[in-house]
Amino acid sequence: MYGALSSPESNSPMKKVFPVTPFPLLGEIVHECAIRSGLVSSNADEDSKLYADLKALKDDRKRPALRPAALPLEILVELESRLAKYTNSAMYANLTFLQIRRALEHYALTIGDADVTLLTREEVVEKILWPTVFSAAAAACLQPLDIIFHVTDLKSLLEDKAPFARFLKGLCVRGAADYRLIWSFRADRHNIDPENCEQTLREWLNGSNVPSLESCNDILEALGMSHDAGTRQWVLVARLLARTSLEHRKHILKRVMYERTAPVTEQFHEILKAVGWHAGTKLNIGTDRPFGMIMEALYRPDVPRDPLLVEEMLERQRVTWEPIADQTRHTLEWLWGRYLVLNARHGEAFERYQSAYEWGFGRDRDVVRYVVNEMAALAGKMGNWRAAEKYLDIASMYGQPEWDGNRELISDFFDRQFLPELHFFVGPMSPPLHRAATVGGPPSAAAEI
Repeated sequence: MYGALSSPESNSPMKKVFPVTPFPLLGEIVHECAIRSGLVSSNADEDSKLYADLKALKDDRKRPALRPAALPLEILVELESRLAKYTNSAMYANLTFLQIRRALEHYALTIGDADVTLLTREEVVEKILWPTVFSAAAAACLQPLDIIFHVTDLKSLLEDKAPFARFLKGLCVRGAADYRLIWSFRADRHNIDPENCEQTLREWLNGSNVPSLESCNDILEALGMSHDAGTRQWVLVARLLARTSLEHRKHILKRVMYERTAPVTEQFHEILKAVGWHAGTKLNIGTDRPFGMIMEALYRPDVPRDPLLVEEMLERQRVTWEPIADQTRHTLEWLWGRYLVLNARHGEAFERYQSAYEWGFGRDRDVVRYVVNEMAALAGKMGNWRAAEKYLDIASMYGQPEWDGNRELISDFFDRQFLPELHFFVGPMSPPLHRAATVGGPPSAAAEI
């Protein structure tokens, strides 16, 4: 169901590197489900705009401008409308998407407070999400369907190596007679050679291929089931399960059969802790780790500080973290951003903060604890109210807002985030910083707001 989410396309050395979050974005999950179920086709003219909108949710080039935890509401509304039209049941479509929205919201809240700094996308998806959040979300959608429209045996579909083939055989209660009815119906309707239609049906029955949604409509019409809402709904489910690996379906089956009331969030954090600990034991980085001293220099006014010493420590930390550069890039960008603010370089600082957010959201809980509030304060101080409100919304989503949005109080909010006594330069804008544009991590990359 979400198999492709664990294997993002690799970037060649010649291409610009874009952040790939350890956790799939909400939009990526919606894209996978919409395409794999068949609700949206990549080659149908009437789907061209919706397909393009969905594709954008997985586009590395556009990812930095996306809110990782934002629900693509307009797309969800359109998909619900399509499900209602396909199944002839607006009520069930509404119930299904109610479960989907709840699952996505739970997922967004769960990943926002998770620390997976050292983990890869594949480790997070395969070892953490599938045994917990993904399997629970799938079960939450499948169980009501199994109760309301008990057309087929859910356990058998989840266990079978070819779920759609099993489902199709279950529809053809007369066996060979129904098979002939299907391929002859398709041959007549589409003016196709009967032998070709028969061969195509064999491929569907042996699981080597899965029919398009249009071909599924032909099957249902041939069997006189085209107006049955439950059967039509199960067609989508069977297609989706056929595109879900057997290993992932085992997680869903376990959740459906044995863990219906298991505490998903607690399981998520337990497994996350175990996987993270294991990753930490394999870590091989240098011993020069001035991170704690950097934090003290940037956050504690009682600690003596020298700006050039801070820059030197940032560079030392970058060298130490070089073996895990992608996992720690957001932290260096954040610390550089804060350092630049304290040197009255607000524009450059904001670009660093944006990069920290893009690379760190869903990877490190410090992004929610520190970065979004500091970004909101900095954006407001610069008069960029749209950005300030965006990051305030994100902080509020995770219960961490430190400002109520009152623009008249922005200076107070800014001073609370960046204590005046911490600033290295007071008064007029300072001269260019020593090496600040080149040292301490990769160059900043501003994103759209």
